[in-house]
Amino acid sequence: MIQNSIIVILAMMILALSIALALLIRRYARFKNNYDKVIVRDKIRSDYIIIISHEPRTPLNIIVNSAKLLKEYLSNNDKMDKQYVIDKSEYIVNNSSRLLKTINNSIDAAMFEAGLGMYITYNLIKIHGGDMTVESELK
Repeated sequence: MIQNSIIVILAMMILALSIALALLIRRYARFKNNYDKVIVRDKIRSDYIIIISHEPRTPLNIIVNSAKLLKEYLSNNDKMDKQYVIDKSEYIVNNSSRLLKTINNSIDAAMFEAGLGMYITYNLIKIHGGDMTVESELK
């Protein structure tokens, strides 16, 4: 009788331990899944920050240098080449727009990160003429 009671108690303890182990395994799987998602999000965020921190430099350099060249050209030439001025002005306009897009994408990302209810789709690496740009589309 005592022997049967011990066997029943041991069986119940084994069953309880099995259930506890199964719950721990399930909890670990959920934790691991969430951890993997966080790692992926962190990698995407890091890549985005790397791209966005370097992206404004190129258009800003082109804007500044085109403006300097244009100023130098206009101050040293009595005969103005209209096409030269148009070309340099086009560089300034195009790269100002590019810089504005980059700044807008940074603001969109900050708003998204702050949880302001916007749905933004990022195309992190879109190549235009060899340059990497970051673009977003509000939905």
